[in-house]
Amino acid sequence: MQVKPTLVMLAAGLVVALALGVSAAPSSAQKPAAKKATPKAKTTEDMPPIWYKLLLFPEADPDNGPAPLTVNFTVTIYDDDVVKPKFTWNFGDGSRESHQQNVQHTYKKPGQYKATIRVTDANDRLGTDVLQIDVDEPGS
Repeated sequence: MQVKPTLVMLAAGLVVALALGVSAAPSSAQKPAAKKATPKAKTTEDMPPIWYKLLLFPEADPDNGPAPLTVNFTVTIYDDDVVKPKFTWNFGDGSRESHQQNVQHTYKKPGQYKATIRVTDANDRLGTDVLQIDVDEPGS
């Protein structure tokens, strides 16, 4: 009895025989494909700084209370590669923006406000975050 090998195509041009003692080479119809370069997995170390966002940790103290409410805003950037950061605080109450990293702002009227911090750097990276400030009626 003759053993008939079973051939399995694993990849273009690579054929494996499943019967013992049988070898198989690619036929002319199964020419090996040109080898393609496998792209390297990207990490933040491989990427230029423009490819990832700035990680911000903003704080507001206090974040609620009666009007007029004076709030101390601070922001920390968690990134060792920040180059010349620029800060923009928008307090959400129609007042002028601030371009300081840490700033104090007074909310004069009751309401719910969204204070937004936006940070960019010399590599055109961006980080944004929003803090909610709740200002109550005076005396509450």
